[in-house]
Amino acid sequence: MSLPLGTQKNNQPHLGSKILYYLLIWPLSKMPFSFLLRFSDFLYYIMYYIVGYRKKVVFDNISKAFPEKSKKEVEHTAKLFFRHLCDLIVESVKNFNITKEELTERITFKGTEVLAPYAEAGQHLIGTAGHCGGWEVISVFMGSVKGHDHHGIVKPLANKFFSDLIFSTRTKFGTSIIPVKEVKDYFEKKHDHPIGISFIADQWPNNPLRCHWTEFLGRETPFFFGAEKYARETNWPVFYIDVIKTKRGSYTAEFSIICEDPSKTEKGEIIEAYVKKLEKTIRRQPEFYLWSHRRWKRTREEVFKTK
Repeated sequence: MSLPLGTQKNNQPHLGSKILYYLLIWPLSKMPFSFLLRFSDFLYYIMYYIVGYRKKVVFDNISKAFPEKSKKEVEHTAKLFFRHLCDLIVESVKNFNITKEELTERITFKGTEVLAPYAEAGQHLIGTAGHCGGWEVISVFMGSVKGHDHHGIVKPLANKFFSDLIFSTRTKFGTSIIPVKEVKDYFEKKHDHPIGISFIADQWPNNPLRCHWTEFLGRETPFFFGAEKYARETNWPVFYIDVIKTKRGSYTAEFSIICEDPSKTEKGEIIEAYVKKLEKTIRRQPEFYLWSHRRWKRTREEVFKTK
């Protein structure tokens, strides 16, 4: 997922998009992090106190995920989340001109030794992650993890100008991009080197009737079958990416294997293992989960009632 820098109803570059990028976004992306963090503080004030961007959604999500929290505690977590969201926005802007040296200072990968034996054996892997911490900047730098050729799955933006910019940004340090419509082809084709294809699998499914429902943060929640489906078909082991925000603009991503032999699992078993990992990540640093997205659009009863 990318933060929505712009959208269009057609696939033609728009003059307004170019003006926005070259007059505002590109100059901002050249600024040092110290300036961008101050800009993020200003953006937080506008977003939280003046615009009130999705505040109702955020408060509802946090209060239901943590019923033990008082109203004051929910508000505190929500404010921390909005500060983090504004950091994510300026980090996404910085990604357009960030250097490898800057990323090396800000991103730490742990548990790479867990993946190494699979790379040495020529074994492909499937990665799973959630919208926690700095998933966007982590995806940009995944290509630096040695052993596997790392691929991220994206849904191209309707705005072709920004879609192409984000594509080039995500691939400049070795990560490859797979358009969502071409995922099946990537799993079926032969690869000369071991690859890792990662899914950010905590979005609302396009078809909640054909998904896996489970309890997630206290609510019945639908999850994509994608990662599990391909894992069981190919028998590629599945790993999890646990993202921790260590300070503003800096993250640690730790790898762990959640399923070594998908062919021996029951339907839904891999998703359940992923959900448990994801919940642990969220509960450790709840303010850094993407509470503003509409993860719970409808209840299971509502979905099946309209079938």
